[in-house]
Amino acid sequence: MSNDNGSKADGKIGCLLWVLCFFFPIVGLVLYLAWKRDYPLKATSSGNAALIGFIVWVVISFVL
Repeated sequence: MSNDNGSKADGKIGCLLWVLCFFFPIVGLVLYLAWKRDYPLKATSSGNAALIGFIVWVVISFVL
């Protein structure tokens, strides 16, 4: 029997929040800084989304 109470307090961020961090990397950076001590997995997920979004933005800027 699992001890799952339906919350993802220490888990990864949700899909919508990941997309938000991808398209607005500053949001991901702020969430990373806010969550890095209390929720390290969420902080890592939001930071990764922000970093990937920033890299994609830079590549698209160079291509266009």
